[in-house]
Amino acid sequence: MGRAGIYKSEVIRARERLLAQGRNPSIDAIRVELGNTGSRTTISRYLREILEEEAENGPAPEKPDTSDAILALVRSLAAQLEADARSQLEAARAEFLQAKEQLLAELENSRAEALRLEGELRTSHTTHTQQEARIQALETQAQHAAQTLREQEQQAEALHEQLAAGQRHIQSLEEKHAHARQALEHFRQAAREQREQEARQHEQQVQYLQGEIRSLREQAGLQQEEQLRLREENTRLQAARETQDAQLQTLAKNLAHSQAEAAQLPALQHAQVSLSLERDQARAALASLQADQARQQEAHGTQLAERDARLQALELSLAETRASLQAKDELVRTLQSWAERIQPERPGPAQG
Repeated sequence: MGRAGIYKSEVIRARERLLAQGRNPSIDAIRVELGNTGSRTTISRYLREILEEEAENGPAPEKPDTSDAILALVRSLAAQLEADARSQLEAARAEFLQAKEQLLAELENSRAEALRLEGELRTSHTTHTQQEARIQALETQAQHAAQTLREQEQQAEALHEQLAAGQRHIQSLEEKHAHARQALEHFRQAAREQREQEARQHEQQVQYLQGEIRSLREQAGLQQEEQLRLREENTRLQAARETQDAQLQTLAKNLAHSQAEAAQLPALQHAQVSLSLERDQARAALASLQADQARQQEAHGTQLAERDARLQALELSLAETRASLQAKDELVRTLQSWAERIQPERPGPAQG
């Protein structure tokens, strides 16, 4: 497909080349000489104007003067510059369109990747929330297990001390058995009242300990002092129970039950260790997942930055190409203006 239009100067040069070759400068011959471009109507109009100018100005000299040679050179240079500029413009435009399509495709891929990463992030957040809930549940179970273990250890220690006290009391009772029969009923009544009082005290102590357990997380520094206070309270209670001979059988049964519970302490300790290991593994998996998410986000940001840099470079190259084409157009216009100024005026037709 030919270009949009031709110049009169191109038709003049094509006609002169055909005449120099001894060929007839017809419309079709000039169009072929111009590279099969230009409409026949435009070429015919230019030929008619050229013939009219030659008829008015007389036959052209066989040898062109210096101004005609410069004019032809300027026109040839202008046509060459124009052709080069248009070729570069078409190439730059094609490159820009191709780069634009490629960048649009990469942008769509980036958007799809961003949506996929966003979905993975939501999934990871959900998993993280579930793991946090599980970790909290495991920590709560571990705390309950540790508290139960401490309470059972305290009960076992108290029962051991109570058994020792009971044994000492049996020895004392064997010495005072003859004198104790008369006061047995009174002692039993006092023992029942003492047991009821101790039960109330034990209930109050349980409520107090429950309140202390709730405040243990905020009062970790006071835990040892509280344990010492509880041990002193247990010592006081044990000293008061030394006068209870009617509870020896009950103490023996409690001791057997406590020994059975103490046998379960290694299993509870093993469960606590397992819970701690499972909590550490969950925290390690969470840290790894967060590191993977950070690396994926960093790689995605790097890819977007590189694509933005490529797009800016292409836009800068296009701007430079346009500036170069504008400069060449200005040069062509300047050369044409200069050629028109230096072209000598041809003499008019001679008067008869």
